[in-house]
Amino acid sequence: MKKSLLLLFVFLMTVTAHAQFRLFNSPPLSTNNGSSGASFNMRANSSVFIDTFFVPLYGTIGSTTTVEVWYNTTPNNGTIPNMANPGWTQIVSSPGVPILNSGFSGITQFAPVVIPGGFMMNAGDHFAFALGRATTATGSMAYTSWVAGSLDTFTDGTLTMYTGSGIGYGGAWPNLNIASRQFTGGLSYRMAAGLDLRPSALISPIPPVAGSNTFTFRFQNAASDPVTSGDLGLMVNNNPPVFLNGYTFTGLGNPGGVENVTFPTSFTLNAGSSVLVKVWGKNANGLGPDSNPNNDTLTLNLTVPGVVISIASGNWSSPSTWNVGRAPNVLDNVIVSTGHTVTSDLANQTCAKLTVDGIFTFGATPADFRIMSDLQVNAGGLVNVFQGTPEKYFV
Repeated sequence: MKKSLLLLFVFLMTVTAHAQFRLFNSPPLSTNNGSSGASFNMRANSSVFIDTFFVPLYGTIGSTTTVEVWYNTTPNNGTIPNMANPGWTQIVSSPGVPILNSGFSGITQFAPVVIPGGFMMNAGDHFAFALGRATTATGSMAYTSWVAGSLDTFTDGTLTMYTGSGIGYGGAWPNLNIASRQFTGGLSYRMAAGLDLRPSALISPIPPVAGSNTFTFRFQNAASDPVTSGDLGLMVNNNPPVFLNGYTFTGLGNPGGVENVTFPTSFTLNAGSSVLVKVWGKNANGLGPDSNPNNDTLTLNLTVPGVVISIASGNWSSPSTWNVGRAPNVLDNVIVSTGHTVTSDLANQTCAKLTVDGIFTFGATPADFRIMSDLQVNAGGLVNVFQGTPEKYFV
């Protein structure tokens, strides 16, 4: 039988004229296990913005790591959470999160993972969440092993967190395949009230393409009052900004309402390049600053897929190995050039297609390398899947 606890303690402080509340499940939970991520479900009884998650990281105290936060609009019910599966969407990848504990047992120090602009849950939303240390980062995340009879549901009346059997999973990020593990930590949130216009997501192009790109963004009514108009803007790299001042909305009359807006100017982008995109929505209803100016601007760092070619021997993760000055990602076609040795040095490295004219080798740590399309080894090329330790795989 599931057990629940009504958490009556709330933490109040002033943040842009909003009350800030906290929901924690530790205590009563006490961490006794760990890996690199954990999942849970959460239901909102009122419309809120989640501003910060608090996570139990352990490793080298004083160092920092990168934590990812993902959600799925379908709550988990016995399905292993894998961030590569359809339905999972990343909320934030937050670098510089401090590691405050040396081990996973009985953690009392929780590191903040800030959600820029906040993540909105409307009243009645019931979502799955997963938090994990990024695959290329250091440190680990603690959690609590669930056993029958464990306390696994926590609420303060506004939010309810579910961490029990069939819901809470842990394991190696981003595939949380160990049951049953309870996320142990908390979050801070504020009530969604007043007038608030914000850009919430890039709709297209995902990803941007080499050549001409026209951008469409989703804007959201992030509070209770209807939004009828706003001053919108878009800036891509160092190009002149595009303004849509006095834009009229038709879909933002209700809390949580969304509307897609396409900016008319196209931008030419190069294959393999990094792109800095900023979009904003201000002056809602012509009334000046709204009730939460912190979420007026959405900043995205995007990558245009392309052909990534080695220019020197080195690690896969090293920008100096590649012609584009960054490590390849899942969208890139990669060529290891003749005379170069490229080493897969971290877990969960990936690309679209891998062509080997030189040498591709596994380092001692990674157990697998993911190729989404094809592996092509040309004459004179070599793939070394044994590098000091057995059981290396292409997946």
